[in-house]
Amino acid sequence: DLKATVSVLYWRYHIIIMKRVSMGALRGTIVQVRFCTTAAEKVAIEITRAVATAADDVVKPLDIWNRFGGSLKDRPKTPMVLLLGNHSAGKSTFINNLIGDQVQETGVAPTDDGFTVIMRGDVDADEDGPTLVGTPSHGFQNLSAFGPGLVSHLKLKVRKMNHHTKVPHGLVLVDSPGNIGSPQKGNPNNDRGYDLLKATRWFAERADVILLLFDPANPGTTGETLDVLTHSLADLDHKFLLVMNKVDQFDTVTDFARAYGALCWNLSKVISKKDIPRIYTMCAPNMLVKENSGLPLATFEATRECVVAEALKAPERRVDNLLTALSEASIKTMISAKVTESLRRKYRTTKSQIRAGILLTTVGALSAVATAATWPTIVAGGAATITAAGVAEISARKWLQSYQKTLISGMDQVVKAEIPGADEQDVLARYLSIKPFLVEKLSEKELSCIPRPRNSNRQIQNLDRLIKSEIPRLREKACQVRYNANNA
Repeated sequence: DLKATVSVLYWRYHIIIMKRVSMGALRGTIVQVRFCTTAAEKVAIEITRAVATAADDVVKPLDIWNRFGGSLKDRPKTPMVLLLGNHSAGKSTFINNLIGDQVQETGVAPTDDGFTVIMRGDVDADEDGPTLVGTPSHGFQNLSAFGPGLVSHLKLKVRKMNHHTKVPHGLVLVDSPGNIGSPQKGNPNNDRGYDLLKATRWFAERADVILLLFDPANPGTTGETLDVLTHSLADLDHKFLLVMNKVDQFDTVTDFARAYGALCWNLSKVISKKDIPRIYTMCAPNMLVKENSGLPLATFEATRECVVAEALKAPERRVDNLLTALSEASIKTMISAKVTESLRRKYRTTKSQIRAGILLTTVGALSAVATAATWPTIVAGGAATITAAGVAEISARKWLQSYQKTLISGMDQVVKAEIPGADEQDVLARYLSIKPFLVEKLSEKELSCIPRPRNSNRQIQNLDRLIKSEIPRLREKACQVRYNANNA
């Protein structure tokens, strides 16, 4: 039988229920109960419930594209660390060292062609992709949207880890397929059978810590990794670390400096900021360097311990990440809703005025024709008037299509007029990140046909209150509890 350990937090009675479930049948079930007595646990559950409620009641009604709030609910129930990078960058080795056992295969050539979810359990067990995705308690069921190409290359490994492991119960590690070759051009599936960038984005939005590893000895394999950085990790700077791994392989400090400079140069091409984020330089533990290389091995080892510590902070960062995700989704939904409503209103007003003009002109012309002395004149005049009205209608449609394009192209001005603080850097950055998506969606159909949320004005007020009051209140609460715990 395949077995897994499922952790369910039940707030009403403040208990944690640990179930060992047999995938074949519910036999051999073991239940362990302990009361959640710590303030941090209670606050974490309270905030998680508050975020779920806000996602359903405040964000979802205005998110007509189902774009911004999806990651707030359909996420794994436990903290997650995601490892990304080109092949042979040392992702699997890092995981093995963290676990203290050989769980993932390692090698210079690509050793894995899909995502592997790894968690600690009471027994060793493996699940294939369909089983992992088909088990709701795991929290990965929405990956089925990427199709069998991804699901068939997905697996779960539950391992009974020894007492030397650094991985606590309830922490999920995700190893990703090694990025290979040049950046993607025109083919989102890139011969993998699924869209790697979108699948990576799904994991990245739900991860609490992301490690992006580079192998400086293979600069030709970083193209796809840079694609991941610019597309899959966009707006997630707060939770990913850039790591140049395997620095022990350099013969001299000069070689190290050249590789480090080359990596910085490549990153500068895709990172728009003047300042490149910190790049952690490290190597696997207990590695030997060549004599007289001048490499500061002690510094690399200290950096590795720093990276390990950051990865193990995933449980602590979960609540903060959840609130950050809610804030991002709320602000982007607010921008999308206000821009869409403004463009829809302008379009419908203009369309109504044109239609009213055509109608009044047609009615006036028919009234004039009706005063004619003979029936042949009335019939001929009526036919000409109706024909002219039809021509005017066709011309109006063509003009409205051009007018819609003009409205969409002037979206920047709409944002400045409708969004308070649109000139501020944080609001502007969020708008620019969703602008291509909005342009695509608003161009798909006539603006007047885009659905309008019910009670949209009241819903926008609720969303504004969530952004300005509720999220800061929840952050203050989480911060105070964390401060008290650290000083206890």
